[in-house]
Amino acid sequence: MFAVAELPAGGGPEITLAFAFPVDERASAKSLTLDNLGNVFVLFISPPDFTWQVYEVPARGGGQVVLPPTFSSDGGYMAADAADDLFVGNAPQIEEIPAGASSAVTISAFPTPKHSYAPNVAVNPAGDVFSVLPSGDLVKLHRSQPPQLSFPETAVGTTIPLSISIQNTGNASLSLSSITTSGPFATMWSTSSDCTNGSSLPPGRDATSASPSSRNRKP
Repeated sequence: MFAVAELPAGGGPEITLAFAFPVDERASAKSLTLDNLGNVFVLFISPPDFTWQVYEVPARGGGQVVLPPTFSSDGGYMAADAADDLFVGNAPQIEEIPAGASSAVTISAFPTPKHSYAPNVAVNPAGDVFSVLPSGDLVKLHRSQPPQLSFPETAVGTTIPLSISIQNTGNASLSLSSITTSGPFATMWSTSSDCTNGSSLPPGRDATSASPSSRNRKP
C-alpha cells in the first residue's frame, strides 16, 4: 500500500495525507513534488495499460484530484513553477499542465532515445525549465526570456506577420506597461490582440497571440 506522509516543520509526529492510490500491486509511484501553495502531486503508473497519471492532494484539504492528462511514454520527474504550473518529464518531451488546466501542453521535444529513460525536470524561480538528456547534456528552456523573431525574406511593399504570445509564469499579476519594437523593419501590432499597453495577466495565464508584421521598405 502506498502512502504519502508529511513531516511538520515545527516537529511532532508525521501526518499521513489522504491519498487513495490504485491498489494493484503492479502500480507504482514514480515522482513527488509540491507547488508554492502546498499542493502535493504524485506521478503514478498504473496497469493494465501502464499509463502515467498525476494525482493531486490540495493544500486546502479534501480528497485527492486526478488530473485529466495521461501520459503513455516514459514518465519521469515533476516540478512546479511560481505560477503553480506543473511540468512533467514524458520522454522524449516535457509536458506542462498549466494551473487549473484540464490538458497538457508539450513545451519541448528532444530526440527519441534508444533506450527508455525517465527525464529529470527542474524549474528555477524565474520560470526557466531544466532537464538532463540521456546523453548527459543539461538543457535549459529559456521561458523567462523572450524568444527572437526571425522574419523570412519579404518582398518590397508587403508584410509578413508572425504570431507571438505572452505567459505569466510568476505568482502575481503581470502588467504590460509598455510594448515597443526595434530592428530594421517597421513593425505593426494587430488591433485584435489583447497584448497591449496597460493590459494585465493573472498568474499562469496566457495573452491572446499578438501578430507583429514586418514591412519591407526600400532603403
